[in-house]
Amino acid sequence: MAKEKILVIDDEESIQKSLSLVLAGEEYDVTVAGTGKGGLEMLEQGRYDAVILDYKLPDTDGINVAKIVREKDPEVAIIFITAYSSIETALTVMKLGAFDFLEKPLQKDSILSALKRSLLTKKFLEKGKEALNRPSILVVD
Repeated sequence: MAKEKILVIDDEESIQKSLSLVLAGEEYDVTVAGTGKGGLEMLEQGRYDAVILDYKLPDTDGINVAKIVREKDPEVAIIFITAYSSIETALTVMKLGAFDFLEKPLQKDSILSALKRSLLTKKFLEKGKEALNRPSILVVD
């Protein structure tokens, strides 16, 4: 079975390294970008199952990146991470369809739990769409 592909977009090297180590240790295929532009370039090169996205980036904000990600791939699971959390920010990202919103410093269990739940939800949604699109044989009297 192919590894699930995760894109991490965060400008902090310590976050990049720690998430790469933790996620690779859980058998995910991890790609890292330090800017919104870099992350979008990675998305142009391939498809990802999930994006872990920092809310504040040096070249843009995560909201703009998330909007473009959603346009390119409406099915991708997006998990926002931030050191600048507020209820308003959380509501904004959830309205964009983010699966979760986690505060830095990140806890290993929290990020893994959010990622696993988001990928499982994504799989269920994909299977549901497949079932709806599958021709069925109905006998009607």
